[in-house]
Amino acid sequence: MKLNKNIKIREENFGGLLANIDNGKIYKINKSAKLILNLMADYKNTDDLIKNLEKEYELNEKTKKEIREFISLLKEKKIIL
Repeated sequence: MKLNKNIKIREENFGGLLANIDNGKIYKINKSAKLILNLMADYKNTDDLIKNLEKEYELNEKTKKEIREFISLLKEKKIIL
C-alpha cells in the first residue's frame, strides 16, 4: 500500500493534517491514523499491517475491523493506492 503522490501529511500534536492536492480537501487525523499511514508503506495489504500492529499492541476484533474500515475509506478517497 502506498500514499497517493498528491497527498501531503503535516504532523501536529493531535496527530496530523492530511491534504489532498488534487481536490483541495484537508482531513484532520488522530495519532492512531497517522501511525497507520506511516506504517502502511511497509506492507502490501491490510492483514499484514494488522499482524505487525499486533506485535506491539493488543488489538481486539473491533479495533481490527476499524483499521480495515479506515484503510478501505483511504482507498475509496484515493488517499492510498
